[in-house]
Amino acid sequence: MSTVLEAPVPRPVRVATGSTLIATVVPGRGLLGRLAAVLSAHPVQALALRTPSAGPAVVEVTVADAHRARVRAKLLRMVDVLDVVDGGEPV
Repeated sequence: MSTVLEAPVPRPVRVATGSTLIATVVPGRGLLGRLAAVLSAHPVQALALRTPSAGPAVVEVTVADAHRARVRAKLLRMVDVLDVVDGGEPV
């Protein structure tokens, strides 16, 4: 007996409408887990992690303007984070 799976239904794309923070971080084991733990209390709209083959990694976090200062402060307290800057205009 075989099971026929239905074709997946595409979900609408959520567009980030907040401010983006860009953090330079030291890549290492458990980084993504620590980021998730730190950011879990905030409504994160988008998260991107770019890890080059050598050198520091870059994390982009998009949050609502009301949470930007708090998220920035929490990121700066992380041992892995070297710097956090505003990504410019809201996305």
